[in-house]
Amino acid sequence: MTLTSTDIATGDLLVERRILTLAQLDEALEKAQTCNVPLGDILLARRWVKPRQYYKTLANTFGLPFVDLIAEAPDASLLQAGDAQECAQRQTMPWRKKDGRLVIVTANPGPEAVTYARARWGKAIDIAVTSKFDILWTLQSVFRETQLKRAIHGKEGVDEERFTQCSVSSGQKVSAMAGIAVFTAALAFAPIETLTVVNIALAALYAGALIFSIALWLLGRQRKLRSSLSLGIEARMLKPDELPVYTILVPLFRDPSALPPIVHALRQLDYPLAKLDIKIVLEEDDSKTIETAKAHGLEGVFEIIRVPVSEPRTKAKACNYALQFARGEFVTVYCAGDVPEPEQLRKAVTVFRQSSPEMACVQCRYDYYNDEENWIQRRFDVVQPQDSAVLSRGMERLGVTTPLYGMSNHFRLDVLQKLCGWNPYCAPADSDLSIRMSKEGCRAVSIASTTYKGVKYTLSTSLRQQAHELKGVLQALIGHTRKPLNLWRKAGTMASLGLLFQVGGAFVAVLVNPWLWLALGLGLASGGYDRFPVMLTSVALFNLVVGGFLFAYVSRLPPFRCGNTKRIPFGIMALFHWMLAPVAAYRAIWGIIWRIPNRVDNMTSFQHMGTGGPGGASAVSKGGR
Repeated sequence: MTLTSTDIATGDLLVERRILTLAQLDEALEKAQTCNVPLGDILLARRWVKPRQYYKTLANTFGLPFVDLIAEAPDASLLQAGDAQECAQRQTMPWRKKDGRLVIVTANPGPEAVTYARARWGKAIDIAVTSKFDILWTLQSVFRETQLKRAIHGKEGVDEERFTQCSVSSGQKVSAMAGIAVFTAALAFAPIETLTVVNIALAALYAGALIFSIALWLLGRQRKLRSSLSLGIEARMLKPDELPVYTILVPLFRDPSALPPIVHALRQLDYPLAKLDIKIVLEEDDSKTIETAKAHGLEGVFEIIRVPVSEPRTKAKACNYALQFARGEFVTVYCAGDVPEPEQLRKAVTVFRQSSPEMACVQCRYDYYNDEENWIQRRFDVVQPQDSAVLSRGMERLGVTTPLYGMSNHFRLDVLQKLCGWNPYCAPADSDLSIRMSKEGCRAVSIASTTYKGVKYTLSTSLRQQAHELKGVLQALIGHTRKPLNLWRKAGTMASLGLLFQVGGAFVAVLVNPWLWLALGLGLASGGYDRFPVMLTSVALFNLVVGGFLFAYVSRLPPFRCGNTKRIPFGIMALFHWMLAPVAAYRAIWGIIWRIPNRVDNMTSFQHMGTGGPGGASAVSKGGR
């Protein structure tokens, strides 16, 4: 980018006023030219100039007035809710009328802003300069209720669909009650025969889900990802001026201590800081975290988004609200305790650039850097990251709807906005989003990159986490199978079968496990097969032995392949956690029936561990993991 005369004049004026040193100006001008961004983006990203100082100097350079929107609020009648998002992206908005002319304030004065303003508001306009932070705050204040409604309900006519997708309909309740009544009556008149038929049917579904999962796992093993090294080389070849603006949403909730670690992690990203659009998403009644963010001395690329207090208080709603102010071409979400690999954004951009437009999501696996604390965390460290990555690759190859939960996801902003973001009533919302993406013909792809998490799991919190995820799975299943023909027409045969087996079958398998085990126990305790059907006992024994063996075998393989044999025992011990999964499943059902709020999804991770500065870096780098 060729530096404009405005950049040079503004820089000289800042030096003349002793706000900036000559060495700082030379470095900032070089960076601005290399990254193809205005000089002000570099200065604010480096914190070399205070925002108000810079924008006042910029106004002097153009010979324009400077307007403090906080002290002199705009005429709200000149603002339209439909223009809020465009005003936020262009950092330009109408202010007041003076002497019959409309005054337009902008944080980017110049020919482009004048051309846009004239095309949008006519030729009878005057231009003034203001801070981009003043524009952001003003738009949040003026359109508070409108933007909140859009974050919850999406576009007009979507709110009822969003809510009903995450709750049991009257028809489904009636069907369930009728099924229970028929089962109870059959059990009363022919208990053994009924148990045999039901268990065989459930075992068949269980076996189908198991076979489908094995097929996905084998296909995922065969589809090798481009190595992290080769992808990293391609990513580093991208020049700074070729990289787009990237939006990062950081939702936090009543946890001031989580802010410094995540800010430190984002500062370590191998991406031009001036091209990051980082939104710190906070609830407006979370005064402690807001004050911490204000006092933290954040660079100009960090913006605080205050989400109005309302139900549901979920991370999805908060991210939807912040999404309306996003300026990047791509967007991702990092939560408390997340430490992404430094090259992750570059890798995501590389894959997006090399893919077709329908490839709307890039997935990076999660891993844990504090896995040494107890056996439960080692179980998650051994199984979950490997399972998610391998199964996702299998789904990509088979053309099945790829679940977004359990992965670190990057999206095309335009696709996410077209889908109205996440469903705030769904927990986790990524379960629903993956199906809606599939209906629109969008797909996801996994890449060799990792986001490290620091989470303190106990047996209780791990079951809560599992119940939380299963609740989202069940909500997605309930919502999108109400109209199966519509799902099949939009998503296709393979995606529909994937939803049935991978989502529905897996959930049903977890639900029926204890009943199959109970049938096995009754059969063995009956003193032989004379008083209990051989078929029923055999089916239950098959599911317990084969299902448990395969789960333990798959859990053992990832550390074995990675050469980390010390973790193999913890993969086998995961069998115990698998046997506790029904507790989480029935807890999820209970939460849906009684519409228990998703408090567990309140903006932040489960008992996150602060990554700190040195602590996070050393934890991630240990053992070359």
